[in-house]
Amino acid sequence: MSLCLPLRMSSDDFVNAARTEEINRVLSLYGSMFDDMDVLELGSGAGAQLLAIRERCRSASGIDVSIRNDALTPVLHYDGKSIPFPDASFDLIFSSHVVEHIQSEPQVHAEMHRVLRAGGRCIHVVPSASWRFWASVLHYPALAHKAVMKFSRKAAPASSTPTFHGGPPTTSLSRWRSRLAYGLIQQRHGEHGNWVTEHFLFREKIWKKDSNRTAGRWNPLHRSGAS
Repeated sequence: MSLCLPLRMSSDDFVNAARTEEINRVLSLYGSMFDDMDVLELGSGAGAQLLAIRERCRSASGIDVSIRNDALTPVLHYDGKSIPFPDASFDLIFSSHVVEHIQSEPQVHAEMHRVLRAGGRCIHVVPSASWRFWASVLHYPALAHKAVMKFSRKAAPASSTPTFHGGPPTTSLSRWRSRLAYGLIQQRHGEHGNWVTEHFLFREKIWKKDSNRTAGRWNPLHRSGAS
């Protein structure tokens, strides 16, 4: 899925805009699967996608392992294992870039089956191998751009009057080293393997194999290099 977003916006606004455009794309392709349904969104975050889902379906509830103070709509907290709803509560479960972060996969998938009604479905947007490739390729250019933007914002005209700021530096050397290491060494996106093995783990046939093992029949609705 290709996303066209403004470049000058805060990181939170960018994420919300990206998630809104993504769910609009999903609804344009598969909106009939949401119509007149009771929907659960797994991993709602700030609730940007939950807002769009609520406009389409009969009812929609969102849950997340962490609740944000800046949430756009109410999201319920859950422990990442037990979904806080009775059996057979929903017709559809939706998630976007959540499945790869699940640690207790068999338990969470069993919980999804429990809260789904007979004939219920799950729609999961997951990262692809090509997404992992381009994320790896663009990691260092993006890091350099972020550093340039950060230092350019801090740049200021030189003062003719020297100033003295007492006390220790605001950022310790060890913290700078930690930040540098985190930036230079690419991190994994999900809960398994590392950023190198994710090029394999995010392949469609691996998603299919894992889904058939833990969740049931896999039926890819849409293939995209982005997700």
